[in-house]
Amino acid sequence: MPLTVAGSFRNLPSGLVLPEGRMNVLTGPNNSGKSAILQWLNTASPIASESDYVSPRRFDASNQVSIALNMDEELRSLFQQRKQFNPQLAEFNAPDAIRELLGLEDADRSRVVEWHNEYFGELRVERGSATNEFSAPRITIDGRLVTEQGSGSRAVLAVLVALINPRYGTVLIDEPEIGIEPQVQRRLATLMRAVSTGEHDLTQKSVYIATHSHLFLDRETVGNNFVVTKGPDGMATIQQVETTDGLAAVTFNLLGNSPSDLFYPDNVLVVEGPSDQIFLRRVIDLAGGAGLAVYYADGDGNVGSALPAVEQMLKTQALLPQWYRERICVLVDSSVPAPRLSEWR
Repeated sequence: MPLTVAGSFRNLPSGLVLPEGRMNVLTGPNNSGKSAILQWLNTASPIASESDYVSPRRFDASNQVSIALNMDEELRSLFQQRKQFNPQLAEFNAPDAIRELLGLEDADRSRVVEWHNEYFGELRVERGSATNEFSAPRITIDGRLVTEQGSGSRAVLAVLVALINPRYGTVLIDEPEIGIEPQVQRRLATLMRAVSTGEHDLTQKSVYIATHSHLFLDRETVGNNFVVTKGPDGMATIQQVETTDGLAAVTFNLLGNSPSDLFYPDNVLVVEGPSDQIFLRRVIDLAGGAGLAVYYADGDGNVGSALPAVEQMLKTQALLPQWYRERICVLVDSSVPAPRLSEWR
C-alpha cells in the first residue's frame, strides 16, 4: 500500500506521497515537516503497527529495571502510548532504552552489546548484586552507570537498541545527531545503512531519519535522500535528490552554505598585477575582510587565462567550483575595452 498521507496531520497535505525505500534520509529547514512525517508514519500510516519512533527525547535512562512477569506487557503498553498523537505535547516520548534492552531475547541483547562495544564504548549488563542472582540488572558504559554518562552516550544507546530490536520492521529516528560528535555520527550512520540492507546478519528493516547533519546523508544511493520544504501555503513538500551534484548542494547547505565554513575564501577577487594584490590584500586585512582571496593575473592581458586558471585550481577541491559561480570578481582599470570585459564575464 502506498504511503500517502490521508486527511490532515500537522502541516502535511492530504495526498502527500512519502518515500518507501529501505533507507530514507529526510533533510531540510527547521519546521518544514520532517518530524511531522515521522510522527505520521508512527501513528497514522499503514506501517504504524510495525514502526517505532525514536524522538529527540531520548536522554532519560534508568540504571536498573526490575524484571517483572508482566514486563512484555509493560513494553507493549509503552509502545501503544507512543502511538497516541497529542498536538498539545511538544514532543513524543522516546522508547526507554534500558527497558527495551532488557526486554530483548538474549541473542538480540548480545548483538546490541557487540555493536556498542565495537563502536561506542564498553556496554555491560550485569546483575545488581553479585550475591543475588535475582537482583535487578545493572547497566554500565565504560564502567559508569548510564545516568552518569553524557547525553550523547544515552542518545546512542536508545537509537542502537531500536535499530537492532527485531520487534519493529521500521525505525523512525528524529535528529540522530543530537548530542553526538561527528565521528560517532559516522558510526551510527554506518549501522543504519547495515540495518536497511540486512548486512552482518542484522534483521533488515526500513529506516527513516530526519536530520540536519550531512554525515547521515546516503552517499552510496543518492536517491535515498529527500529534501523537505514548506511551500507558500505552509504545507510540506518532498523532493527526491536525483544527482550527485544535487547531493553536493544539499551537503553544502548543511555545512553552512559558505565556503569559509570549510576554510576556503567566500569570494575570489582577480586583479591585474602583484602590486594590486599586495595593496588590496592589506586593505582587506585592515577592514577585517576575512574570506576574500586576491589573485593577480600579471597584467590585464592575462586576465582571460587567469580566470580559467582560478577555476582549474578550485577543481582540485572536488565540487567547489560550482559554489564560486557568482563569487569570482575581476577588478581592472576602467580603460579595458568593453568587448574584453564581456569575454571575461
